[in-house]
Amino acid sequence: MRFIIPIAVVLLLLSACKTTHAVTVYNLEPAPVTLAKDIKRIGIVNEVGISDAKDQVSSLEALVKATDQKLANEGTEAAIEGLLAELQADKRFDTVMIIKSANSIWDSKRNEQQEIPWPELERLCLENELDAVFSLASYQTDTRITERKSSMEELDLMRMAVMVPARELTLETLIENGWRIYDPFEKKVLDEIKVNEEIVLQAKAESAVSALRSMTNRADSLVSVSRGSGSSYGMRLKPVNKAIERQVYIKGSDR
Repeated sequence: MRFIIPIAVVLLLLSACKTTHAVTVYNLEPAPVTLAKDIKRIGIVNEVGISDAKDQVSSLEALVKATDQKLANEGTEAAIEGLLAELQADKRFDTVMIIKSANSIWDSKRNEQQEIPWPELERLCLENELDAVFSLASYQTDTRITERKSSMEELDLMRMAVMVPARELTLETLIENGWRIYDPFEKKVLDEIKVNEEIVLQAKAESAVSALRSMTNRADSLVSVSRGSGSSYGMRLKPVNKAIERQVYIKGSDR
């Protein structure tokens, strides 16, 4: 017993003289994408083009597909606008512009092997006095539809709340967009990346089609995510502050 007490005292002294603290350190890492200093004038193009959507559809799957095609057109515009805003805020560039006439460059190549039209891109840069071209190279949406029986609350003729049968609809939309940076004069792809985002929405109604039509915020969600994707791609040109958590041991001192 006489040995136990001194050991306990030593352990208490050690714990009092040594503490651990979590410290967050920020490390500035180089930008994921580095451009030459002489690249000052930027053009932004849309390789994707515009999808044709049918207005008159009946089945749920066809209606979702047609809606996705319409939203894809809005999404591509939002993604490019997000990139435009980010690049315009970057002081290293003198000019940043959207070149809408560039769509025809890829239209002629769409049915052929996916070759980069370097001569046309170089001509585009010369005509608009550009140094490089940022491109929305791909944009796709794929929606998974889940439908099941459910119930919901409604008011009857007496204005009393009652439970009635309903259909619960869940849409999981995967948004994939790809970005590229072209240097037409050197015939080089300076950067290429694909980004995946997901939107999940759920609604109840008397029918699945009515539930789909009640998802009025679906377009806003897709546009917001797409604009954020374009902005995030523009931020790849900037250094990144990466947070690193470290454990620091501090020893006490004799008084």
